[in-house]
Amino acid sequence: MAEFVLPGPHFPLLGALWPGDRNTLSPLDPYGTPEERDEVKEVLRELSVLDRNGAIDARLHRVLSVLDDPERSVSIDMMTSAEMRSLDTYYGTDKISAVSLVTAGSGTVQVREDNGLDHFFSPADFDGPFNTDLTPADIAMNQTEAWIAAAVFDGERRSAFDAVTQVVNRNGLVLEPQVHDSSSIQRIFAFSAQKPGENFFLDLLDGMGGINRTDTDPAGIERHLQSLQAKGIIQKTGSGYTITDRMLPMIRRTLISDRMTLIRTGRIDSAGRKISESAQYIRADGSLLWFIAADTNPDRIFLKYLSAEHEKTIFTNILDNTAYSLSGMTVPIHTAHPSEKHFCSQCGSRIGAGKKFCSVCGVKI
Repeated sequence: MAEFVLPGPHFPLLGALWPGDRNTLSPLDPYGTPEERDEVKEVLRELSVLDRNGAIDARLHRVLSVLDDPERSVSIDMMTSAEMRSLDTYYGTDKISAVSLVTAGSGTVQVREDNGLDHFFSPADFDGPFNTDLTPADIAMNQTEAWIAAAVFDGERRSAFDAVTQVVNRNGLVLEPQVHDSSSIQRIFAFSAQKPGENFFLDLLDGMGGINRTDTDPAGIERHLQSLQAKGIIQKTGSGYTITDRMLPMIRRTLISDRMTLIRTGRIDSAGRKISESAQYIRADGSLLWFIAADTNPDRIFLKYLSAEHEKTIFTNILDNTAYSLSGMTVPIHTAHPSEKHFCSQCGSRIGAGKKFCSVCGVKI
């Protein structure tokens, strides 16, 4: 099995020396000029990837030839507070050959003629308790609804974070749900443009690529908020909306996220057209939250929520099955455990266990 290691910045240089073709999925840069090729040979001279004539060693042609005509690619970035690991796997049209580019912590790229699964993951990557929060079914949204839902999630997450940071100055932790309307959504969008790094869920959608944030008109936002209410993501509260009880644990769990993983997959159909699908998930305390773009309809986004016990199966399917569709994945059935905390659908105040009326606004629960 052919394999070699390169400094990360040097890998694209092979594109100047590679005699094969390039396409949209290949990480190799196009052919260089004769002068550029000579310069690349000088840079790579001491590395084992070149033969005595300065060309890419013939032993490595098999592992690189998959880039000429790939059928599919998978990119995984796994981030923790301690490290970040990246894996890019390219599958050939023969449905057999594959090359994995594993980015090591030292800044090197390890190129292997396999799917890289055993080299990339360890058993500890899949550790995590079974999540006992309410598990919603798959929720389908269009792109604009996904952007607005992400903005609402970020608003709730930020308000929860603020409450946590101020808990020292209070007598206890207060996590009241934040109320959103068209104006608050626009403010979050404006804030995300000023401080993009502080908008967790909007950043996830940005990372999916090719999904544009549109329709920030107040009237349009209100219409989509009503649609998200009908789908059970948010609920009407006074003059605005709050996140439903079943969604709150997923949003707040990201405050203690132990790992975030970004997955991008791309496929080429028989006509040579690129079909892309993307999935981002956050793993926090054994839970998985997914925004998944449909591979056949770019305006269709799925929100999925899974337990960590299914995590390894998902990764294995993505890497090993060339026909696997992320957007076709369904949420397994779990036993639902009712939340002990409830909030008034009218004013958003917390409702005590067993209470039939809101003590603030009087609405019947």
